[in-house]
Amino acid sequence: MQIIIRRSFFVCLIFALALLMFIPRATAGEQQWSRVATEPSRWGGLKSPTIPIALCTGDAQLNFSYQPGLEKSDFESLSLTHAGQAYVQQPTESGWDTAISASDTGVVAAILDLWEDDAVAGVDPEAFTLAIHELTADSRGLNSSAKSEWQEQAHLLIAEAAKIAGPHRVGEFTFEAGEVSGFTVAGQAGIPIAGIPFQAKLTGATWQTTGESILTGQTSGSPQSFAIQASTFGPVSLDVTFSQIPGHSFMTGHHSAAQDMHMRGERGTLEYAMELRAAPVPANVNISTQASVTRNEVGARIRDAVTLSVDAWPSVGGVSAIYDLVAHLYGPFLKKEEQQSVVPTGVSPVENVEFSVSGPGEYEVLFNHQAKPGWYAVVIEGRFRTDGDFGVPAENVVMPFFEPAETVFVEPTPQPTPEPTPTPEPQPTPEPTPVPEPTVTTLPPQKLAKTGIHSFPLVMTVIGLGGLGAALVAGRHLHGSV
Repeated sequence: MQIIIRRSFFVCLIFALALLMFIPRATAGEQQWSRVATEPSRWGGLKSPTIPIALCTGDAQLNFSYQPGLEKSDFESLSLTHAGQAYVQQPTESGWDTAISASDTGVVAAILDLWEDDAVAGVDPEAFTLAIHELTADSRGLNSSAKSEWQEQAHLLIAEAAKIAGPHRVGEFTFEAGEVSGFTVAGQAGIPIAGIPFQAKLTGATWQTTGESILTGQTSGSPQSFAIQASTFGPVSLDVTFSQIPGHSFMTGHHSAAQDMHMRGERGTLEYAMELRAAPVPANVNISTQASVTRNEVGARIRDAVTLSVDAWPSVGGVSAIYDLVAHLYGPFLKKEEQQSVVPTGVSPVENVEFSVSGPGEYEVLFNHQAKPGWYAVVIEGRFRTDGDFGVPAENVVMPFFEPAETVFVEPTPQPTPEPTPTPEPQPTPEPTPVPEPTVTTLPPQKLAKTGIHSFPLVMTVIGLGGLGAALVAGRHLHGSV
């Protein structure tokens, strides 16, 4: 009997050693699993240096922490389940029906993302396990534990996770009165999720708050509006990237000797593109011109009649686009050149006239240049005015050089011929006025008066007085000399 016992002992020992050979052994550098629980319980989770929480949906007694030698093992494979995609039970799992429907995988992903989140502070790890059990195909669910506190926490956890669970979609965007409104992301519950980072990039405009084309922010529980600065015309597009969206996916680790464990997966990313304003329909600008020479008292000047026509003039909200034109005057040239598509290098205009129009029509340009004799050519070019890097299609139009309709010849200013001074006709010599002969009047003879007899005594008196004066003067001279 003893021989039989000894043989049985050795057989068992050999069998046990053989079993140990098939137990997976941990190698250096692999992760160390430890339990996460509020009390000794099979409903707790597991964690490692790289995984904050891993929850078992099958038989908890078959996970790493309950099987000696597997506490340092890693998963043999991993699978990723996205919200809205059903999770199928793996053949290695036993005990529980761990399948999860497509409508519940987003909630499972959100439960795992809520681990250590302030929104569920105070919820025990066991409640996380029970909440996922409730979402599996197994009928036991929350009833697998009789602890009501955990059951209540699991109910609250599922309700909170349902608010952020995927699949996710971007909310509506609008562009009115220079503002972009929207920036919301909602899960399957249709409730906007707060705290999701986003980056919004504009093409054709800038954000008013930053002056840049890129805006970063976070979603809130309601739509947000941001003003933009853009030209009146031209395309404006918006590209938004939402990242780090919770409830998007979960990871499942598979092992041939242990139960599958669910862990956090990848956070979601959504991209949204919108054309806020389309580019205007091309106007198809056509310009025709006719140059001419006009003269005034100063000299010759050149004018140009410009006719501008379009298929459809661009306008936004009643504001018409502006078309800028420049009239270049070249000359004078000694001879008429052949028409060329561009102005030859080195030829400069003698005058430029700029003008702008806000619609089709006929316009006139009058150059101030005092034209000299020779050939002149006018070149018109135009384009729609744009603000910034984007605007209406420029639709550049440049007329050819020496186009026949834009070429004129200025004749030399004719010198006026002086009119000859008229020779005055000889005036007839006037006949002399006859001098009338004097009329002789015959008077009767006059008798002269006899004055001699009466004047003789007077004369003699004068002579006597003169002699007396002379004698007196002579006597004074003689007396003085003595």
